[in-house]
Amino acid sequence: MLVYAHFEYRLSVLPSNVSLLQEEKHNRKYFFFRLELFCMFFLPAEPITNVSLTASQTDLVEFNDSVSFNCTSRGTPITFSWYNGSSQVSTGVNVQLSNSGQVLTISSVTRYDRGPFTCVVTNSFSNGTSQDVYLNISYGPSNLTMTVQPEQLGYISGSNITLSCSADSNPTALIQWSYNNISLNQTGPTLRLTNTFQNQSGGYTCTAHNTATLRSSTASKTIQIIGEITVI
Repeated sequence: MLVYAHFEYRLSVLPSNVSLLQEEKHNRKYFFFRLELFCMFFLPAEPITNVSLTASQTDLVEFNDSVSFNCTSRGTPITFSWYNGSSQVSTGVNVQLSNSGQVLTISSVTRYDRGPFTCVVTNSFSNGTSQDVYLNISYGPSNLTMTVQPEQLGYISGSNITLSCSADSNPTALIQWSYNNISLNQTGPTLRLTNTFQNQSGGYTCTAHNTATLRSSTASKTIQIIGEITVI
């Protein structure tokens, strides 16, 4: 442990109107000087070492779960700063600091709280940064979209049509297909209709399901298939 001290010397001429501090002898005038030594001691300071960061849990579900980070280190006195990636964490409705900034709590986590999280500990003598901590946050499915190729208003019998669905999801969503609200027992992001017939016209729906969040989302398209056009 280090103790800081500051020394300061002050030299002053004692005032001449004080009779005891000045006298004349043999036409000589004597002045008295005062030398003062000031010493100021500061609070003990210790370099920052052993900075460590832990999380109460690392597998979370978006909007459902909360997490608390605890930053520890050796060194005094200390202050804490928090980062999510390169951005400094600011307190708010769902973000709180406690225990003099040592503990960071995030309520109702979102997909943007994945990290890496770090804490930076500083004092007047040194600073230190913790290791990275990442969160695995399950989210979605959201932003589900369906595309049809080729994209056109109607299709002639015998056409080949490809329907595709995608969604933002962690883990990857399971996608199931249905036709006119009847399951096709078809899974995966793509449904291919080959050599189509007119009776395959109707509504096609993809349902995306996340097994971690237990949430689902659907998207639909209507496909119109007409008979072959005969030119006379």
